[in-house]
Amino acid sequence: MKDLKDYAEKITKFLVDYLSELQPEILRNSSSHIIVSGGKRLRPYLLLKVAESYGCNIDEIMYAAISVELIHNFSLVHDDIMDNDQFRHGKPTVHVAYGLPFAILAGDTLFSLAFNAIKRLNIPKEKKLRLYDELSLATIKLSIGQAYDMYLSSSKILSERLYYETVKNKTAALFECSAVMGAIVGGAKKKEIENLRRTIRYAGIAFQIKDDILGVFGDPQKTGKPVGSDIKEGKKTLIVIYANKKMKNKLFNFLGNRDVKEEDLKNFINELKEIGAYEYSLNKAKEFEDMAFYYSKRLNPKLNNFLDSFISFLVEREF
Repeated sequence: MKDLKDYAEKITKFLVDYLSELQPEILRNSSSHIIVSGGKRLRPYLLLKVAESYGCNIDEIMYAAISVELIHNFSLVHDDIMDNDQFRHGKPTVHVAYGLPFAILAGDTLFSLAFNAIKRLNIPKEKKLRLYDELSLATIKLSIGQAYDMYLSSSKILSERLYYETVKNKTAALFECSAVMGAIVGGAKKKEIENLRRTIRYAGIAFQIKDDILGVFGDPQKTGKPVGSDIKEGKKTLIVIYANKKMKNKLFNFLGNRDVKEEDLKNFINELKEIGAYEYSLNKAKEFEDMAFYYSKRLNPKLNNFLDSFISFLVEREF
């Protein structure tokens, strides 16, 4: 993943230029807020690298790459509103910085610009229609995943099956879409696309499990999230589902409690690690990582080599 930073800088510049003509200024600034605040750009990077493995020039398909990042940022703006999150990437969220009305407008604008970006691609109409289909389906799945997430967070239901259903839609779907869009632009065959779907679906689930681990046990200096933020928000992660079997009564004193003292929360997080919640979740992430590797081996050698390093990065990262 040595080239991720270079690709991310190129993608960010293209995004900022694409949004630069938005008026009025407050709409442009609120729409660009999360983008200029940071971000790994993993989804557009994945799209570009997949397309590149089929011989595409990335400068000619950058509009496809930013379309998935725009949808990702649209979802983040609206998710932050629904979850009432105050910070992202260590900076105030859009609704905190610009107010709720402009945050909603910013999300809507990013959503619309994503599909407009595909329109600007200089590719055959048939490919454009397939890209529209992929991106619109992924966006619907994002909403399904967020609905599950909100429902589970507001209830006392703790289900590993529903957790995976949430993650498959809320996180894995847009990764899957990104890879498939890159393959469509590159002219991949149907069988290759199906193996790619499975590879990235499992990789996306592994990514989210690792993200959940970092949301509880990660270093705030690296993640940009406050200590135990996912516990305070009441997120029903694998960590919580496992902990429910070991310390049910104590768990619900902390889960969703935004007023808990930081010292008490730190002690509770240490207890979660002691009972095996960290190890259990990490092992599950590795199981999905292995399934992703299995399907990746069915792809062409160049794409397989890239995907193996990409999948490993998703699970081994610390930010």
